[in-house]
Amino acid sequence: MTDTISTQVTARPEARTGERGLPHEGMRVAAVAGLAFVVLDVAGTLVAGAPPAANASAAKVATYINDHAGGLRAQLLLGGLGIAALWWWLGALWRMLSTVEGERPRLALTAAVALASGSTLAFVSAVFMATAAIRPIDVDTAHLLFSLSLVTISAAGFGIAVFLIAACTVTVRAASTPRWTGYLGYLAAAAFLVGTLGVVSDASVYPNVATLAFFVWCVWTVVMSVLMWRSAD
Repeated sequence: MTDTISTQVTARPEARTGERGLPHEGMRVAAVAGLAFVVLDVAGTLVAGAPPAANASAAKVATYINDHAGGLRAQLLLGGLGIAALWWWLGALWRMLSTVEGERPRLALTAAVALASGSTLAFVSAVFMATAAIRPIDVDTAHLLFSLSLVTISAAGFGIAVFLIAACTVTVRAASTPRWTGYLGYLAAAAFLVGTLGVVSDASVYPNVATLAFFVWCVWTVVMSVLMWRSAD
C-alpha cells in the first residue's frame, strides 16, 4: 500500500510539497509575491519624493503636496498592490511558521494578526496623503492630513514590530532559517518601535528611523522569499 502511494506521488509532481508543507508551486508564487511587495512599496516610497519634516510649517507641507500630487496618488496605487502581494505572501509564511510550531500556531497567529493590522494602518496613511493630493485644498487641511498620515504610519510600526518579533522568535527557536535572518528581523522590529514615538512627537528623527526600519524589513522579506523559493526546489 505504501509503495502504491509513493508511486502515485512520484507520477504527479504537482502533488509534491515543499519542506514546509506547501505545494512547490504555491511556495514559488508566495516567494514572487514577497518580492513584488518589496518592489512595489519601495517604488511607491520613492515616487512620492522626499516628504517635508514632521514639524514642517503648513505652507511647506502644502507646497510639497502640490508639487508631488501625481506621485502621492501613484504611491497609494503601488502601495495597495504591494499590500495585496504581502498578504498573499503571508499565507505561505503562516504555513511555514505553523508547521515549525507543530501545527499549534500560537506565534504564527500573533504574527498574522499583527502584520494585517500594521499593513492596514500603513495603507490608511497613504490614503490620507492621496486624499490631500487628489484635488486643491486649503493649507490648513493639507497640514492636518499630513499630520494624520504621519501619526498613522507611526502607529503601523506597532503591528509590524510585533509581526517581526513573533515570526523571528519561531524561526530562531527552531533554527528553521539561518540565525542571522532572525537577528535582522529583530533589528527591523526595534527600529519600528523607536519610530512609533512619532505618535506622541513631531520630531523628525522618528519618521526617519521608521523609514530605515521599513528598508531593513524589505531586506528581511527578500531573504525570506528567497528561502521560500529554495524550499520548493
